Amino acid sequence: MKMGVHMRKITMIFCLFLAVLFTTTESVGAEENNDWEPTIVYIDDRWCVVCQEVKQKVIEPIIEAGDINVIIYDVENDRQDVLAYWDTYGVRGQAIAPVVFAGDQFFYDKDDIVAAYEDGTLAEHAQYPLRDTSEWEPRNYTFFTALGVIIIGGLIDGVNPCAIAMLLMFISMVGTVKNRRVLAIVSFAYILGVFVVYFTFSLGVLTLLDAIRVRFTAAAVWLYLGFGILCTLLFLITLYDFFVTKKQEYGKIRNQLPKVLRNFNKRVMETFTNAIKKASEGKPSPMIIIVPFTLGVLIGMFEAVCTGQIAVGVLGWVDSLNPGGGVNPLEIFYVLVFNIMFIIPLVIIALLAIKYRSTMAVSNFVRERMSLIKFATSIFFLFLAVYFILMFMGVEFLQFSYNVF
Repeated sequence: MKMGVHMRKITMIFCLFLAVLFTTTESVGAEENNDWEPTIVYIDDRWCVVCQEVKQKVIEPIIEAGDINVIIYDVENDRQDVLAYWDTYGVRGQAIAPVVFAGDQFFYDKDDIVAAYEDGTLAEHAQYPLRDTSEWEPRNYTFFTALGVIIIGGLIDGVNPCAIAMLLMFISMVGTVKNRRVLAIVSFAYILGVFVVYFTFSLGVLTLLDAIRVRFTAAAVWLYLGFGILCTLLFLITLYDFFVTKKQEYGKIRNQLPKVLRNFNKRVMETFTNAIKKASEGKPSPMIIIVPFTLGVLIGMFEAVCTGQIAVGVLGWVDSLNPGGGVNPLEIFYVLVFNIMFIIPLVIIALLAIKYRSTMAVSNFVRERMSLIKFATSIFFLFLAVYFILMFMGVEFLQFSYNVF
């Protein structure tokens, strides 16, 4: 009997202890919850059409209701804050705006954000504290890594057989010009024309990529997959070219200008070089600059089918470093560096051909190292393919390589 009384007492004491414990825990939780003001962070881009729709349908009504505090960061003006939330929440491979952070979750794309707002999910997560971004540090490697990739890509593209072949063909056609100074002027005017059209092409592609991100934010992640597939195909084709050039089977090269374009370029060059020769025989005339420059522009447009492959991959890399934020001065600087690197091999080859008045030695030199050029190009395409596929999967390339190696 006494044993039963003692057990009831022990049970009552234990239940009383649990009641006090849970009451204390709830009061502490309530106290912590009372200290937190419901808050969300909205990442905006003033150039983004979709972002403006999200502001009208979600952000402005929340602000008017006054139940939730809204912090707004602009991708262009508040870059460091945007990246802090981006990295802290592990947002990878998505469009940088519009994005809403609430509690421990983030919502991107107009449809997802609107749906979360309408069904109350956004308000529910806003009741909990945001992740702490105070320990985030800027990634100092971005500029130098991007610059290194751009320099290497530009130099590899510059020794592209397509670009070199067109330059040597041009120099050989105007090689009968006796005055070396005139020959140098027309050669560098030609290279300048190639540079201008290539630089314009690069800016156009970069602007197009940014426009796609702005207008199709939800589908922007698929750009990474598209670039990954493209670079993988180019890697396989260029690797095949490496093996056939190593066997000196140059007729089997796949990644080169189509024969139709090669013949067309040759006819265009013959027409223009005849005009250059006539201009150089008379008194000094602006035509010895205008004609080769125009020829460089035309040839640059047609050979972009071959030389533009690396450029597109590199531009995709540049765009991935600043997704959705508009083409900024730093990206224009990257494009300028890439194009300068692209013409440096052409300038060197032109100087050698002019000095020795022969393109045969330079042509043989390039042909003997064709397999090496193809191998370096294939490795570069492989690097870009891995980078874009990892970005599509939501993994940052440099963090991945750090963990692996």
